[in-house]
Amino acid sequence: MQFQGIAVDDAWVVNGARRAFSNSYGFGLVDAQAAVAAARSFTPLAPRRQIDWQTAAPATPVAIPYRDGAGTGGSLPISVGASLTVESVQVAFTTTHRRPANLRVALISPSGTRSILVWPFSGIRPLTGSTTAGFGSDRMLTNAFLDENAQGTWRLEVVDVTAASGTSPSQLVSWSLRVTGR
Repeated sequence: MQFQGIAVDDAWVVNGARRAFSNSYGFGLVDAQAAVAAARSFTPLAPRRQIDWQTAAPATPVAIPYRDGAGTGGSLPISVGASLTVESVQVAFTTTHRRPANLRVALISPSGTRSILVWPFSGIRPLTGSTTAGFGSDRMLTNAFLDENAQGTWRLEVVDVTAASGTSPSQLVSWSLRVTGR
């Protein structure tokens, strides 16, 4: 779904591990016959591993661009050095933006897969009002990167989809990433 040229929901995407994912439907319906066949020759998974929280907090916060600046700003990288097959990714972030319903927040993996974590105009009660201190999240989780390799540069991209040009921009102050996998 698009709003004035900005994706507010990607619908179905194929991640870097060639798995189709939707924010609304996850990985889709289970193929019961294939699940039973796989269970017959089940091999236990490797032990669960977790990469500790890594944080990007620049000395000068990054401006959150308006819809015409999508892809050029409001983004901070975090580099993950460990090779790990992803199961889930947790994100925390802080902005100075006061109207969360105007933001689109997306996480982009090293392979280029994008998972939209906050949709503008979502109508979710906590996101529809204003804040005086700025909007952020202590912890969000996405499974969109299942089976991708965590190693490489991850980016959090924050875009204001409704602000008028020339208005003083809000800022992305910091963000953190934690990856769980095998």
